[in-house]
Amino acid sequence: MAIAMAGIRDETMTYAYVRKTYGIPRATIVGRLNGRLERRAAHVSQRLLTKEQEEELAEWIMDLD
Repeated sequence: MAIAMAGIRDETMTYAYVRKTYGIPRATIVGRLNGRLERRAAHVSQRLLTKEQEEELAEWIMDLD
């Protein structure tokens, strides 16, 4: 993704080339270039548990087994 975005920014790649080579839709590249975050990063604040809490809970569940 970073290579594709850099190529579009410095005009060494076209959207068609990126789509064909990397399989990334034009809308995705345009969104990222305009500052849109990936889905995982965009919804971090909506999670009920932090990553550390999830890991601790998973360990606890595995210990119960």
